[in-house]
Amino acid sequence: MISDSGFEFSLVFIDSQEEPYNLGESQTLGRHLDNDLIVSGEDVYDFHARLDLTARGPVLVAVNQVPLRVNGKHIYSEFGLAPGDIIEIGHTELMLSLNFTTDAPVAAWQLVAKTNGMKKWIKPQITIGRTEESDLVISDGHVSRRHAVVFVANSVPWVRDLNSSNGTLVNGKMVAGSVCLFHGDELCFDKSSFQLIGHGGDLTPVRSQEAEVHQPISRNSVSLETLEMRKIDTLETQVVDEIVQPGCYLIGMTEPVANRSFVLVAGKTSIGRHSHNDIVIDDVSVSSHHAELQLNSDGCSLMAKVTTNGTRINGKEISTEALENLDVIHIGGVKLGYRVVDAPIKKAGLKGVPLWMIGAGVLAITGLIFLLR
Repeated sequence: MISDSGFEFSLVFIDSQEEPYNLGESQTLGRHLDNDLIVSGEDVYDFHARLDLTARGPVLVAVNQVPLRVNGKHIYSEFGLAPGDIIEIGHTELMLSLNFTTDAPVAAWQLVAKTNGMKKWIKPQITIGRTEESDLVISDGHVSRRHAVVFVANSVPWVRDLNSSNGTLVNGKMVAGSVCLFHGDELCFDKSSFQLIGHGGDLTPVRSQEAEVHQPISRNSVSLETLEMRKIDTLETQVVDEIVQPGCYLIGMTEPVANRSFVLVAGKTSIGRHSHNDIVIDDVSVSSHHAELQLNSDGCSLMAKVTTNGTRINGKEISTEALENLDVIHIGGVKLGYRVVDAPIKKAGLKGVPLWMIGAGVLAITGLIFLLR
């Protein structure tokens, strides 16, 4: 389920009276009782498949090369699903369903060519390929005859690669199966590039498609002694006046959070533009519910929600990723650094100087005065 993004996914049993199964972050499917979703049948393996919910939609993964079919075709690796897709596990058929928990924000979508500005409305789908029968004809020898299809399901745009020779890319990433699209995404069919534009609703401004250089955060790039320290919990945000203590921090590198540091506490910390988040970033490039941090004894991980402008770590767009010290995080167009402090950082002055050094200094000064007499 992705309730923070206004919609949720579920699996509907075809030819069965069983209740739909609402998808969580990750679930296994199979005959064994330890599975999240138990599917009976002699032709079903104990652990048949895994279904992960990512920022770009559900991804189906075969377990131990167990045979899987989607829409009647065999799949052999990770495969992105779209609403209406039918998964075959043995003789059981499951259909992926998408439902909105809030009103759909956008009414219409179009593809805009990056070279000449040519526009193509998606009503309700367009096929892309080299043949004249395609809705969007790309006369390029490297584009397949039936390359891809872009369609709208429940007001949400998707792209499906049709086993093209040279692939379909979304923001530079190769598509396997189908992926969910967002306002401002760049789609490439081999070398032909288009941008997806939504019309209607409160849309977050699209991020620039130009390459951006991401430099690692330096230990000295932000002075921790002068930062306003804020402790985040589920109840309130309060200023911490003490010096920096051991722990995990997010350090704001650009406005509107520049030179601010957020102390992370165990459990989940939500990040977004909405005031209900634990860390509020009031910037137009940040979605209402943008990302979530999970801090436990094993470390800290960042999970991206379904957003317009994406979540990146060191320039790489992520769905869920473990954080390492000095990582640079982009929440939309806002940059933060992840910092792990292993020992207290003391302020300059005698308070941070060991007593033996103070004593040695006093003795040295006393000896010098004696010699000068």
